[in-house]
Amino acid sequence: MRTAIITIMSAVLVMSVSNIKASSPPWGGDEHYTFGDEDPFFAHGAIYESASVDIVGGSFGALHSFDYSAVYMTGGVGNMVWANDSSTVDLYGGSLTNLVASEESEITLYVDNYEFNPDSYVGYEGVLTGTWINNGGDFEIFLPRQGTLSHITFEYVPEPTTLGLLALGALFMRRWRN
Repeated sequence: MRTAIITIMSAVLVMSVSNIKASSPPWGGDEHYTFGDEDPFFAHGAIYESASVDIVGGSFGALHSFDYSAVYMTGGVGNMVWANDSSTVDLYGGSLTNLVASEESEITLYVDNYEFNPDSYVGYEGVLTGTWINNGGDFEIFLPRQGTLSHITFEYVPEPTTLGLLALGALFMRRWRN
């Protein structure tokens, strides 16, 4: 019975992926792909092995990452990204509704600020809100699976003014020492 269920689930996944146009997922091998505004939409897709994809535009339903694959999202609109195995997901911008992580996957959000609300919806781990560092746009990402937050790290990139002041301070310190 268990084998039959797994076989049926695999067939459904293959059928849903096979209806996607050639430039859309599945993406695999050691290749690097870009999905953008010229690729308007895909419903469900997968990236696997050590392939990587830049999502710079367009829209998608769900993207599952497997093995050692990498997803970089700077734009576009997506319903869900699900990181599996040892895959990595780096989010710099765009609009993403749901984010899920399992196993040894790692997710990095490049943000100016963020807030986590654990009591957003029954059954969900919570919701992340904040501002992307890339374009200053706001985000709201739901975490529908418990444990996803433990896979997420937040990277803060200082604004240029802060970096300039640090450099100026270092120059003054160097001059003062001499």
